[in-house]
Order: sequence, then C-alpha cells, then structure tokens
Amino acid sequence: MRMKPSTGPAWLVLASSEPSAAASFYRAFLDWSFEDGGAGGLRVARPGGEAFGEILDAGGAPVAGAPADHWTVCFGVAALDPALEAVAPWAPRVARPVDLDGRPGAMVTDPRGAVFGLVESDPGQVRPQRCPYHCELATDDLPLAERFYSAVLGAGIRPVEDDIFDFRGLSTPDGLSLGGMLDVREFHPSPIAPHWVPYFYVEDVDAEAMRAVELGGLMRIPPDTSPFDRYALLTDPSGTLFGLSDEHMRTTGPRRGGRAADGSGRR
Repeated sequence: MRMKPSTGPAWLVLASSEPSAAASFYRAFLDWSFEDGGAGGLRVARPGGEAFGEILDAGGAPVAGAPADHWTVCFGVAALDPALEAVAPWAPRVARPVDLDGRPGAMVTDPRGAVFGLVESDPGQVRPQRCPYHCELATDDLPLAERFYSAVLGAGIRPVEDDIFDFRGLSTPDGLSLGGMLDVREFHPSPIAPHWVPYFYVEDVDAEAMRAVELGGLMRIPPDTSPFDRYALLTDPSGTLFGLSDEHMRTTGPRRGGRAADGSGRR
C-alpha cells in the first residue's frame, strides 16, 4: 500500500558537541530564541514564531551513521508505525524511536546512509510559508533515492529542468515541496557520504554569510546565484554544515525542490 504523503519538513534536530556554544552562535546570527526542551535539549524558535527544532548533545543524540555535529531534517508523517514499515525493506538501520517536539519520531538512514528523521505531524502544522528552511539531499545513487523517498514519504518526483543542473524535486500531490536531491558525483569526483542539508531563508544572503563568518563560521561556498536563488553554504563554529537562501523572496508557485551540490551539499 502506498504511503500517505508526508506533511512536509516538520522538525530540525541539531546534534552538537557543544550545545550552549551552538545556541549562542545561532542566537547571534539568526536571532533564534531557545528554551529548555527537557531531556537535555533546547527548543529552537525563529523570531516571533513557533519552535521549529531543537539542539541535542551529540553524545546522546540517537542518530547512527552521521558526523558528530550535524543537522537532521525530520519529515512529518501521518503515523509513525506505517512509515517505519515502509522504511524497513529499504534501510535496515533505523535508530530507536525518539520523542520529537512531544511527538513520536525516529531517526533513520536511507539506503545510501543519509540520516533523516520521521515525526508524527498534522498536515496543518507545516506549510511552505511557515517553514524557515529548505532541505536538500546530496546522494551517490539518485535513482535509488527517488524510489526510496517516493515509497517512504509518498513523494512525487519531478525533474527541475535547467541548462546547467539536473535536479529532482520531492513534493506532495498538492504541491508542497518536501525538498530536493541530486547526484553528488556529478559535482565532486571523490567519494562523499550522502547527507541532507538545511538552507535557512534570509533577506540578504551576501550580508548574512559575511556575518556568519564574523561570528566564527566558515564559508564553504561563497554567495552565488543559481537559476533559482541567491545562496551560500557554510559551517558553524563546530563544523556543522548549513546553507543560506533568499528563495523565500519568490512570490509565484511552490518552491522548487532541488539545487546543485558539491562534496558538502552544493555545487
């Protein structure tokens, strides 16, 4: 039986070796606020908005097969058990179930080892205009990723045509973007572990990327213009990869679901 479509990106988890330092960086950089989330975690909220993620100590974060410090994108599903049943034939490495924002969830690896999360989520909780980030998968087996995420997230797969890049967008039947993906081997000749990366929406990518560096971050891909947005790829002071995008400035149609990637998730 085909899975009900995902309700969209529903929660972000930052596993950090230095949670307090990470909170200080993102508070100063993106003006996020933090509160005690219980079990040693910190709930993360954007300015004037609802919480959208949490920071966990990397030593206790139940995510197998990921770097010590990393962001994990968690997709909303109508019910966790059927989603895990859909995962089982594809990816045997499913971490123990976890509590995500007070909801049943689990951390999972896809068939090529990219870590992501599943969390029970009402369809009305996450819509494109409320999500402060876009997520992208860099994989070394794009056809396999297409089949896997279609089965597990109930996603429709569409090519995003461009003269330069070969994108794949994941979306629900009503057009909600679940993210994008592409074959990392097209942009990086050496082996790179598949991974998901969040891209946070900002008004001015150039200015915010420079400010991130001033606060201790590292520029991986300087601000550049793709056919779809202005973007940059960085790491925070602990080495955690993230991107910036001004894609939220787009006013027509659903967000696209893909970008290029280099060894860190971008071209």
